[in-house]
Amino acid sequence: MANLTGIVEDDVCNLFRQVFAALKPGIAELEILPSRDPAGGADIILRPTNPKSAQIWSHASDRTVSLRFGRHSITEVFATYKAETKALNKIRWMSEAVINGELSEDVWLLDGKVVKAVGSLKVDSKVLKLRYCRFCNPFRSRERQHFSYLPYSASE
Repeated sequence: MANLTGIVEDDVCNLFRQVFAALKPGIAELEILPSRDPAGGADIILRPTNPKSAQIWSHASDRTVSLRFGRHSITEVFATYKAETKALNKIRWMSEAVINGELSEDVWLLDGKVVKAVGSLKVDSKVLKLRYCRFCNPFRSRERQHFSYLPYSASE
């Protein structure tokens, strides 16, 4: 892997192409688009055909990869100069865990918008917590929803 800005973006796109190619035909769609972010990068969406499975969204730019699993479980992976391979492996195993149905999340809505999310991603015997929180009035009532996602290969 090279150490030039932008190479990480290409590597992440190629990683998701490989992950997608390993899936059975017809169980997901892969979309890679130039980002709307003025800083550039690429937006990558792996969308399962089963609506009860979790979508994977990724934004790769420079040396940072933002990932969103399901409705709003968010994490970032930093691909430093000496650790690009390690970062790409982390993205791969997290994505494969989502594809295998190892994600569940609690989402809190306020006026129809996600204000908080806590995802649990089970990998091997460990559970990785993915958190998102947006500032909102703490005295307003929020609606909580729980989602347990199915593997991509599961039938509806």
